[in-house]
Amino acid sequence: MSPPVFTSGTTSSEGCTLHYTTILPAAGEAGKPPLIFVPGGSGHSSQFLDIMPFLNLKFQPATYSRRQHGLSTPLPGTSFLYLNPAQQARDTLAVADALGFGNQKLYLFSSSGGGIISLQLAATHPDLIAHLLAHETPCASLLPDSEKVNDFLFSVYTAYITDGADAAYKIFLPQIPGYEGLPRLGGAAEGDEERFLKYEFLPLSIYTPDIRRVRESGVSVAFSYGKLSRDASFVRSTIELASILGCHRYMVPGNHTGFRYEPEAFATEILKIFSEMEEKERTRSVQFGF
Repeated sequence: MSPPVFTSGTTSSEGCTLHYTTILPAAGEAGKPPLIFVPGGSGHSSQFLDIMPFLNLKFQPATYSRRQHGLSTPLPGTSFLYLNPAQQARDTLAVADALGFGNQKLYLFSSSGGGIISLQLAATHPDLIAHLLAHETPCASLLPDSEKVNDFLFSVYTAYITDGADAAYKIFLPQIPGYEGLPRLGGAAEGDEERFLKYEFLPLSIYTPDIRRVRESGVSVAFSYGKLSRDASFVRSTIELASILGCHRYMVPGNHTGFRYEPEAFATEILKIFSEMEEKERTRSVQFGF
């Protein structure tokens, strides 16, 4: 079997060019459901390029750089802006339309703050989602110790404002476990740290979509957390989210970005989880006759 070939393109959405990448079906292939990877804080599509080929047999995988990251740049005459979760959710749909997915329900895998965007999409357009798997979504406001966590998040932002990005990351990074002894992979997938802190850190850390609407819609949602991530706040928030939504949590290999360090093992778990979600949906359809 020949290796999959990545194909890239662009579309525009609300004043921004969006750059996306997919693996097109091979000649004779048809009917594979679309799976869109939604990036978190680093915002760059390249973080998912290693895992996508391992999911290509079942899905047409695709990803994109979120607005203001990588090649997804504001159109001429348009300024960089603070992250708007609702707009970011619409960007996901714009990419889906550009890829020709518009008439198919979407499978979504989101990482970290990408889960905020995907849950926002689930709240506003549940009818467009087949299944959503969100990895370590940081909803600080739901935590029992939310006051302490929010104080910490604002201390990181204050350090950025007063002393710059390096000072902020010296406070922030030690609170992300699971990277001890691992090399920093580097590259474009690391994203633009200055831009993330300036425009996105607080919205992705403290904004919570309307989880009530997600629950009421009945959209299929599950959460994952890394084996090495221990009791990080973004792991504990998945406990609260799963409790509210009445859905499953799954342990997967690695850390907050385990899909970069162990892409094949991580992909194997994604396939298992989506299969379980599909079976649960089939059972529900039979039970309720729809």
